[in-house]
Amino acid sequence: ATYSVPANFDPATSITNIATVSSPTADPQPANNSSSTTANSNSSADLSLSKTVDNPAPTVGQNVVYTITLTNAGPSDATGVAVSEQLPAGLTFVSSNPATGEFNAGTWTVGTLPVGSTTLALTARVDVPGALTNTAQISASSTPDPDSTPGDGSGDDAASVSLNAQVPDLSISKTHTGDFTRGSNGVYTLQVKNIGSSGTNDRVTVTDALPVGLIPTSVAGTGWACTVSGQNVECSRSDVLAASATYPDIQIAVNVSQNIGNSVTNTASVAGGGELNTFNSSDSDPTTIVSSSDLSIVKTAPTSIVPGLTAIFTIKVSNAGSSDAKNVLVADPTPAGLSFVANTGDCGTAFDCDLNIVPAGTSRTITATYSVPANYTGSSLTNAATVSSSTPDPVTTNNTSTVTVAVVPSSDLGIVKTSPASITPGLDAEYTITI
Repeated sequence: ATYSVPANFDPATSITNIATVSSPTADPQPANNSSSTTANSNSSADLSLSKTVDNPAPTVGQNVVYTITLTNAGPSDATGVAVSEQLPAGLTFVSSNPATGEFNAGTWTVGTLPVGSTTLALTARVDVPGALTNTAQISASSTPDPDSTPGDGSGDDAASVSLNAQVPDLSISKTHTGDFTRGSNGVYTLQVKNIGSSGTNDRVTVTDALPVGLIPTSVAGTGWACTVSGQNVECSRSDVLAASATYPDIQIAVNVSQNIGNSVTNTASVAGGGELNTFNSSDSDPTTIVSSSDLSIVKTAPTSIVPGLTAIFTIKVSNAGSSDAKNVLVADPTPAGLSFVANTGDCGTAFDCDLNIVPAGTSRTITATYSVPANYTGSSLTNAATVSSSTPDPVTTNNTSTVTVAVVPSSDLGIVKTSPASITPGLDAEYTITI
C-alpha cells in the first residue's frame, strides 16, 4: 500500500522524516520496518513587473507619472529585491513616491517583498517631442525566481511603456490690403496659428515694432490684451490654442506720415505657448507707400475792367488730398493786350509761380496785377490759370480755372470856361473852354 503526506517546508531547512510500520503478527525481519528520508527545502519567489504611464500623449514641458507595480507570486518571500528605472534622454526626473523601500539615482531598493505587490510612482518632465520609451526591470533578488534571472531582461521581470510627446508650433502671418497713402490710414492684420500636434500650455505674446513713419493709432483683437508704446505694439493671451486652431486676428491701424519713404517692411513675431520651433514665429510684410493729392485752383476777377487802369485777379490753390503736393506750379498766361505788373501774396515772381509744397488741407493765394491800356478795344477779357504738381492727383478736372470779365470804357469828363477880365463894346470877346 502506498500513500502520501503533503507538507509545507520552512525556507532553507533540511528535514529528515522517519516512517515505521508495525503489526501484531510476528515479523521475523523487523530491521526493515523503518525508513527515513532527508529533504532540503529551497526558497522560490516568482517576481514580475508591470509599468503604466498616466498620459501617453503629453505636451512637451508637462509632467507624466509612471507607475511600476512589482508583484511576488511566491511561494517564498523575496529578499534583496531592487528595480532599475533609468529614464531615457528627453525625460527629466521630478520626484518619486515608492510604497515600499526608497528610490535613488535610478534604482528602487525594495528589500524584502512578501507574497503580494507594491508600487513605485515616478514623476518625470517631458523635454522633447516624439516617441519616448521608458523601461524598468528587476535588477536584483536574493531569492531565486523560477522563470527569470534579475537583470537580464528575460521573462516577466522587465516592462516598458511608450509615450508620444506632443508639442505646439505657433506661426504668424502679417498682411495688408493695397498700397498705403501718405497722410491717410492703413491697417495690418496679424494672424496666429498653431500648426503643432498639441495645444499651447503657456502665455502667447505677439510683438510688432512698426517702422518709423507708421504711427499706430489703434490695436484690436478679440481676446487679446494689447498695449502700444511709441512704435511698439504688444498683444498677449493665456487661453489654450488647440492644435490646428487659429486665434482671432489682431488689427493694427496706422497713420502714414508725409515724410515716409516709398516702401517699408513691417515684421511681427509670436513667442511662448510652450513651442520649441521658432523658425516660423515671425513674418515680414513689405508695404508700398504712395502719395495722392487733390489740387484745385479758383481764379476770381473784378466785376469789370476799365481801359487805362489796372486789373487785379485773385488765384487760390487748395490741396484737398491726403498727401502733401510737391513741386506745385501755377501757370497764368498774360491775357492778350494786357501787360503783367506784379504778383503778391504766396508768389512774388512772374508766372509760372513755384509754390514748392502745398501741404494736405492747406491753400495758397496769389494776387496778380495787370495793366490795361487806355486804347483797349475789346468788350471782354478771358483769363485761365492752371496748377500742376509732381505728386499724383487723381482728380484733374479742378486743376484749371477760367474767368471772363467785361471791359467797360469809362470816362470822367469835365468842362471849364474862362472869360476875359473885361469886354470892350465894339470889339470881339474871347472865351476859353477847356474839356
